[in-house]
Amino acid sequence: MSEPLPPHPKTWAPIYKEVEGDVCFSKRAYALAWSLLVPQTTLIKLFADYGYGYEYLFSCLFLVHLWFYICIRRYLHRGKTHALNLFSVLKGYLIIIAPLYGVPMVLSATYAMMGASGGSISEAFVENNAALVKWIVSLDIPGERPALDLSKAKNIVNVYYLSLAYFSGTFCLLLSLPLVPVKVRAWLQIFRGNRPESFGPIRHGYMFVVTILCCLWFLSFYQSKYTYGYELLPSGQFPSDWNRRNWFHQVQAWSLMGSTFSFCVATVIATLNKFFYNKG
Repeated sequence: MSEPLPPHPKTWAPIYKEVEGDVCFSKRAYALAWSLLVPQTTLIKLFADYGYGYEYLFSCLFLVHLWFYICIRRYLHRGKTHALNLFSVLKGYLIIIAPLYGVPMVLSATYAMMGASGGSISEAFVENNAALVKWIVSLDIPGERPALDLSKAKNIVNVYYLSLAYFSGTFCLLLSLPLVPVKVRAWLQIFRGNRPESFGPIRHGYMFVVTILCCLWFLSFYQSKYTYGYELLPSGQFPSDWNRRNWFHQVQAWSLMGSTFSFCVATVIATLNKFFYNKG
């Protein structure tokens, strides 16, 4: 009599299984996007030095999102014989937008501020962007802001790159909003195509709470997080020195908001759909 076979060892399984269908973005597209990380960082810094940093970054964001729209529209109109894996849109957007916008934005700002703090900021940058920075400082943007001495190159860099992160993050957010319905359908496609225990009520609730808190945190920046790296003292006055870590945190948060806000909004809508309508 043969001995019974030993039990098969349990293997790790992901919380979701890949949905069937054509992926929207190929691995070649991912590789191309990440290969442009360093050139994109250099170009943002170079165009900023010549006074065209805003125009360059805004053009890049517009063209990248236009490419997203064209790719998604092409797949959605191919018919049922070529079903689109909608989750590949959700995942692909984050993978591609990070090296083409979010990471280069933060790196170029970090590099510029390091140069300003070390006294090696380009004179061309100061001359080409002085008028723009003065206009930005005059804007009635929500949030307490200190009066800055714009004769100091470090303050020019401070205002320029924090504002670039602020405006480009807002622009990226607006451009990504038309993709929210597709991203909602992507989440519903995942919920529908996976094991019930993978996305049960507890996981749905966790996703809802985390992402809605992220949305509220991002939106709170429009009221309180435009302080050029300064924080009010208990007396209500700004300190004489700025907090470099706080400034970097603000730049990173604005960049992160632009690339992930629509992701969070889509997650909130999808989880609400499952909770209250049980569709898909």
